[in-house]
Amino acid sequence: MIVVSEWCPPHLLALHLGPLPYAYNPDWAEDPDGLVAALADAQALVVRNRTPVTEALVDQAPALQVVGRLGSGRDNLAADALRRRGIALIDAPGGNATAVAEYVLAAIFAASRSLPRRFAATRTTWVRDAEDREVAGQVLVLLGLGHVGRAVAVRAAALGLVVLAHDPRLAEHHPAWAATGAGRVAQLDDALAQAQFLSLHLPAEPGQAPVLDARRLRQLPRGAHLINTARGALIDEAALLAALDAGRLSGATLDVRALEPPPPGDPLRQHPRVDSTPHIAGLTQESQARIAAQVLGGVRRHLLGSGPGP
Repeated sequence: MIVVSEWCPPHLLALHLGPLPYAYNPDWAEDPDGLVAALADAQALVVRNRTPVTEALVDQAPALQVVGRLGSGRDNLAADALRRRGIALIDAPGGNATAVAEYVLAAIFAASRSLPRRFAATRTTWVRDAEDREVAGQVLVLLGLGHVGRAVAVRAAALGLVVLAHDPRLAEHHPAWAATGAGRVAQLDDALAQAQFLSLHLPAEPGQAPVLDARRLRQLPRGAHLINTARGALIDEAALLAALDAGRLSGATLDVRALEPPPPGDPLRQHPRVDSTPHIAGLTQESQARIAAQVLGGVRRHLLGSGPGP
């Protein structure tokens, strides 16, 4: 039995899991008792980012052989516990890179041309001015140059943006620097000080301190625009709110939040300088087809004994 505890297009489940039996209930992500019951004799578990795959959960799934992660982040997975049990982990690094990169570019264009405000204003007024800016020549700083960061860098450079990146995980001579053309900035504070647009593409570890706290937000030039499609925990949201209220940042585009969904009265959700979306940067028809083929297909092959590869 394969247990699928989070949303997945049903036709992709049927296509890639084939003749193997599976149980699909996206409500299990918020129903620990129901999930434990479903895993009593399950050989596989398929999740996204909402299901906490803890050591305790793994211990209550005696037949579990493989976990599929429909995406690339692992912050909801007890990877050490999976390794100790010999449970395979199949994810899809880079499967949504194109989708997220296109979202980031859309956010840059929207901010540079004040599109959300102008769309709304033109319903009632007709005011022309030349306050907006072209994106060509502006400085985009990427925190993280993994699969998504590289996809953003290549596309942004083609549009004429000056692309800089900070990624302590990549050595100075890693081929990604030459492949993307991104300028390497070794020190985080130096990178922040140059960012007209700042886009986050780092992983988040459980319990880690925010990468962007009040001090680091103050390193950004006045008028910078922040884009987060990675993880909400990377930002001190109270410090971000203060920076927006003080006018230090021109705005923020937030696809991810520390708490998802944020409560209705959340100040960032209501803020006039914030454009937010419900964690959909990586969700396109094409990205989900790629990820399902890689992860669901890998789970099926693993259970049938042919390994996770294509």
